[in-house]
Amino acid sequence: EKLSDEVTAVRLRIGIVLGREGGALKPFLLASRMRILPIMGSGKQVYSFIHIGDLIAAIRFIIHGRQEGIYHLCAPHPVDNATFTRSLSKIGRRKWVVRVPVFMLRLALGEAHIMVTEGPRVLPARLLQEGFVFRFPDIDSALVNLVKKH
Repeated sequence: EKLSDEVTAVRLRIGIVLGREGGALKPFLLASRMRILPIMGSGKQVYSFIHIGDLIAAIRFIIHGRQEGIYHLCAPHPVDNATFTRSLSKIGRRKWVVRVPVFMLRLALGEAHIMVTEGPRVLPARLLQEGFVFRFPDIDSALVNLVKKH
């Protein structure tokens, strides 16, 4: 969206950010230290995630290209919660995967439980059309990079 001859606006819609130091992966890594990984509710909710390295690279790509408009910053291969948890279990060599019922999440998190039990499937169509290349396009490549270095 062009605001004037000199100023453009970009709207970034950022998916679930995965990084070693924080973001959505941190609670899972804490749980994995107890050798347990949770599948939240049904496990069918979609995680449109992005590796922190790809997030930074995508923002730079947009800035350097002097782009404008709306961008979805998430990996091109979203996964459901159950697939995410099983992949983390496999990569992190954790054996125990447990399902956490929605009512327990509601008790523990209140209304925030919606953030882990519901999620839209979002794709980075515009980034891909403009030639951005993801280093971590799928959950396995992202988690191998983030977990194997721990």
